[in-house]
Amino acid sequence: MLAGMFRGVIYLACLFVCLSPLRALIIEPGNPPVNLGNLDRFSSFPNNITSNPGFLYQQFDWSGVGWRNNSAAISVSLISDQYIIGASHVATAPNANVTFQDSSGILRTYTVETVTVLQTGVLDAGIQTFFTTELNQPGFTYQNSDLYIAKLTETVHQDVARYNYGTGSAIGQRVLMYGVGKDVGQQTIDGGTFVEATLNNNTFLTDTLTSTYEANASDRLRYDSRFVNGDSSSPTFANVDGELVLLGVHSAISNNNGTFTNFDNDVAAYADQINTIISGDGDTFESTELIPGNQIVPEPATAGLLALAGLGLAWRRRQRRC
Repeated sequence: MLAGMFRGVIYLACLFVCLSPLRALIIEPGNPPVNLGNLDRFSSFPNNITSNPGFLYQQFDWSGVGWRNNSAAISVSLISDQYIIGASHVATAPNANVTFQDSSGILRTYTVETVTVLQTGVLDAGIQTFFTTELNQPGFTYQNSDLYIAKLTETVHQDVARYNYGTGSAIGQRVLMYGVGKDVGQQTIDGGTFVEATLNNNTFLTDTLTSTYEANASDRLRYDSRFVNGDSSSPTFANVDGELVLLGVHSAISNNNGTFTNFDNDVAAYADQINTIISGDGDTFESTELIPGNQIVPEPATAGLLALAGLGLAWRRRQRRC
């Protein structure tokens, strides 16, 4: 994927990832307000983990969304038999453990073997700066993205879901967003941009998907969400005929006079890189075609959506995407 960008840079407010105490997505309850407690996957977490019987989205398979044992606030998502994905600025480390609750409710823990940060290429052509997520492009220099994959030391149990990435345009998709509190909100993908972020002396350049949380409540849909500190690395999903399809991994958020922009790492943009890496282990990150336009998430009398997480960054608005 190659894109030309305006050279102007807007520096966004630094929202450092905060893991203690845990905080949930900001979710619009609507009018009349709904019970936001029904948006929690667990009624108790991370101690004495208990599934929430009233969870609004329990018809979907969330078993492939796990968490780091040394920091349960940070989520990881399973993309193949032996690989997980997450945000680089809160990446796990080799020999760390991650846990999933499988479809039968059994907790399954695995050890990380290796971690690989995906790459974004940049080419300064004077008037324009070009970016690519394809490796080994002539003239491009490469730097770390805010997206990593990690290989586990063994194959994950078959009762833990593997998530495909979505192909086709994500723009206009009504999505489900997972948060630090293991709660689920909604959003609508409205654009894409490359984001350059500096955090703890580490700089990331990433292709992202964006969504907007309006300043005025009257302009929001019920369940519209925005990220808060700590949501980084959680996933954003589209609903394709009842299947959760991975679109993004939460990276950052900006605030413009109360209107928030959520930034998700665009997983599909890096799918070729991912498959090049994991194919050596006989793994494949598979795809599912998105259904154009809004996908209404089945639930009582309303729709379904998405959200993201915090980090310090700078961003450049995309001119074109191809």
